[in-house]
Amino acid sequence: MTLRRRLAASLLAVVLGPLLLGAVAVGVGASRLAEERATERLDAAAAVVGTAVQSVCQRARAASEALAATISRGDRPLSAANFVVTRGLADAARVRNTNGTVVAEAGPRGSGWGDCTRGTAPAGGSTVIAASVPLHRSDGASAGQVSAALTVSAEDLSGLVPIPDVDVTTRAADTPATRAAAAGRTRIDLGAHALRLRVLAPAPGRPIETVLSTPAPDTTALYGALMLVVLTAAGASLVAANVLARALTKPLQEVATAAESVADGDLDARVPVRACDEIGHLAGTFNRMTRSMQAYVAALTAGRDQLRRTLALLGDTMSSTNDVDRILDVVLESVVATTAAEGGIVLLTADTQLVGRRALGLAARGVRPDGVRLKIGDGLLGGVAATTEGRLGRVSADVHLSTGEPDCRTFIAVPIVGPPHPPALPGGRLLGVLALYDRLGGDDFDDGDLLTVRSFAGQAAVALENALLHRVAPVTVSHNPWRISLPATRPSFHR
Repeated sequence: MTLRRRLAASLLAVVLGPLLLGAVAVGVGASRLAEERATERLDAAAAVVGTAVQSVCQRARAASEALAATISRGDRPLSAANFVVTRGLADAARVRNTNGTVVAEAGPRGSGWGDCTRGTAPAGGSTVIAASVPLHRSDGASAGQVSAALTVSAEDLSGLVPIPDVDVTTRAADTPATRAAAAGRTRIDLGAHALRLRVLAPAPGRPIETVLSTPAPDTTALYGALMLVVLTAAGASLVAANVLARALTKPLQEVATAAESVADGDLDARVPVRACDEIGHLAGTFNRMTRSMQAYVAALTAGRDQLRRTLALLGDTMSSTNDVDRILDVVLESVVATTAAEGGIVLLTADTQLVGRRALGLAARGVRPDGVRLKIGDGLLGGVAATTEGRLGRVSADVHLSTGEPDCRTFIAVPIVGPPHPPALPGGRLLGVLALYDRLGGDDFDDGDLLTVRSFAGQAAVALENALLHRVAPVTVSHNPWRISLPATRPSFHR
């Protein structure tokens, strides 16, 4: 999977993840809110229905009290009952004696009235509710009971309940809602929509069993709208993610293409810097790297050519002359040029001393090669001669310079050791020391420089051995097989 596709997928995940979670949260929250609103509508309708039925019961009781008061004043029970009905105080009236026998009745006849006081529902599908009060004679003795009844229809209840989206009907009505309520269901699906149901059972002050219905929340449209929003956002996010991923990965692709060109050897490859951001910084760094590589390769090429010329000159010199001074001059010039040192010196062994023989670039420091004499083991160069191990570094408290040694900041010193031959020890005999001082530019010498100087020291050792073999004048070899003895003064070789 390419970086562009991974980046596009990551951007989509970042965008669509919260969007999907938000859509789910909105859907769940909206559904719950709709359910809560439906419940609130049913609660409000139940409270209003209870109040409305109680008000009907209070009217029936007021009519009963008026009927009882009329009879107590001496009116005939039938006349009083007809009066209450004709005046519209009640739909029906009934008077009973102390034995419970009906002695007078006006209005529709029926026995299935609901009782407001007890909270019993009307019987036989009736919607008539009544309120009863005791009947007393003028002397206060009980004379029976009077009842006044009012008819409460579903239309009356709907008119009494001003709650929008709530339908109120009596249990006696034959509707899908009442049939579902009779089956104990709280929800009914009518195809185009669904209804939430609630049954209000009869209770004191509310003797009519009523059924409340309100539209159930329809989440289909809500979830459809949310899905449409999510799909639209997903499409837009996909396009934006691809465009953004392409814009972000194009500079990286340019860097990768340039890197492949560099790997194939084209150091002229460059990356356009299009912006001042991290990728632009990367492109600029890549360009600086390729320029540095070009400079480094050019320096390596120049160094290689210089080394070839130096080695050619050194080989020609050693093959054409046995002059020790000439050979040492060529070796010193070559190694100083190769390592970019400010100066150097060659010291040869003479008994237990190191005597300066040739120097280059040290005149400004007041150093003459014939004025440098060190005991083997004394100072930096004497220590190198004693241990026959090369050293490099900076002059510090740990590096002791003898009085006769040149002052310096950095140094390389290696022994000049001839090839072993009897009766010499296997390691070869010490012929002298080659030292370089202070690299141009102030940089320290490194291990590569040490290897280079050792190589030139080896060439110098071979040249010295060849010169000694062709020397006509006698050479005194010290009893130490590691050293050759040179005169205290400057030795001379026959040319």
